[in-house]
Amino acid sequence: MNIAPNLTMPTAIASTDQAKAAAAPRITLLSHGFSIDHPDPELGEQLMADALGVADRDAMHGILRQLVKASVSGGNSDEVNLAFMISMVKSIKPRDSVEAMLVAQMVSVHLP
Repeated sequence: MNIAPNLTMPTAIASTDQAKAAAAPRITLLSHGFSIDHPDPELGEQLMADALGVADRDAMHGILRQLVKASVSGGNSDEVNLAFMISMVKSIKPRDSVEAMLVAQMVSVHLP
């Protein structure tokens, strides 16, 4: 069943099929934040949202900001720690934003 997107929710992200969602794009840390590293920015956001189990950009960026903050090692955000946490979130497969928050918290405590 196809449901037309709600035009009042401009931050919604459409789901991708399983083949495209097999690998979440990587995150590149910047001096002022982070960037989703994918040649197609819209598809990159969709893949990352699917990996995190969230349905909109606001939730995706919020979870990513929390993971970036939790990835800090030696005073700086660490891309290796961040990639590990995103991989663990993806493997747990949260089904919604609430589960994504709980999973993000859970994977964050496993960093040295």
